[in-house]
Parts: sequence; structure tokens; C-alpha cells
Amino acid sequence: PASGATPRAASSTCPDPSGTVKVGLSYFGNVAQQLEVLAEGTAGATPGAQAVVGNYKAGRAGLNADGGLAGCEVDPVIYSFPAQSSDFNQSTSVECASFTQDNEVIAVFTAGYETRVALDCYAKAKTPLFQMGGSYVPTCADYKKYAGYVYSPVGVASCRFSAFVPLWDEAGLFPADPKVGVLVFYDGS
Repeated sequence: PASGATPRAASSTCPDPSGTVKVGLSYFGNVAQQLEVLAEGTAGATPGAQAVVGNYKAGRAGLNADGGLAGCEVDPVIYSFPAQSSDFNQSTSVECASFTQDNEVIAVFTAGYETRVALDCYAKAKTPLFQMGGSYVPTCADYKKYAGYVYSPVGVASCRFSAFVPLWDEAGLFPADPKVGVLVFYDGS
């Protein structure tokens, strides 16, 4: 395989005839960097960006060495989300088009300053969004509207808090016979 995966990653179980799938990876980078495929390297990137891309490369190598994703070799596409943007909605739209139209990725992991625009854009493209950061935390209404397309492990909506209470209780974080409530503000949903 071109990306250096072990032969074990190139499996006949991959549903894509090419044996490879693209996954979008975004990070909060500098404005000068453009969308690049990991194999292209990191020339001109800042040391921080080089470290992020290096971690993406290591993750890809490990994933592919373990058989890839659903038997497919993973070919990550990275996007440096413009930290100095004057319009994060527009930057989010550009990122989404780059991933879903230009590169046809099967899923996206974002960690820039994406806005609510990302939820609608990726869902319309039928591309699951794993939001690891951003300026917008999905609401309970968003999880319902975009079910199957929006995952945000770092931004837990109030409708998901109750699942944690028994775990916290089992861990001994509450006194005996606690009465636990979840205080939230009204988010309009």
C-alpha cells in the first residue's frame, strides 16, 4: 500500500474496492497551511502543527497495522482550521466541503473552532462528525435531529447527564442515599 501500511491492513473484507478509506482530521492550525494528505509531509508547518500531524501519522500507522478500519487501509486527510479566521461559519463550511466534496471522506474528527454549521453540513453529506472541540456544543435537539451523524464526547448535552449519575454513585462520589439533580440552563431546544 502507498501509505506504508502492513500487508495485514490490506484485507479482502474492506467494502471499498480500492481497499482504502479516507478519514478527515481537523486541528486548530495556522492560516497559512492548506488541506494536505498526510503522505505529503509537513513542510512549512509550525512545530505545534508538525506535532499534531506526527500524532496523526502515528495513529494511522497503528490503526493500519491492526487491520485498518473495517478491513480497509485508512488514508487520513488533514485540515488546518484557520485560527485567525474572521468568520468561523465560513471556515467551517470550507472545511466541510474540503472533506466531503473534494476528498470524500467517510468520517470526520474535528478539533478546530467549528461552529453549528458543521452539524448540518456533515449530516447533509451523510458523513459522521466526531466533534472533539469547536465553538458549538451540540444540544439535545441537535443529537435528535442529526442522530447517527453527530458525536461529541467532549461536549455532553444535558439530556445525557443522567447516564453518568449511577456511575458516579458506584464510584463513591456521593454520600449515602444522595438526591442528585442536574441543573441546566434553557438552551432553546
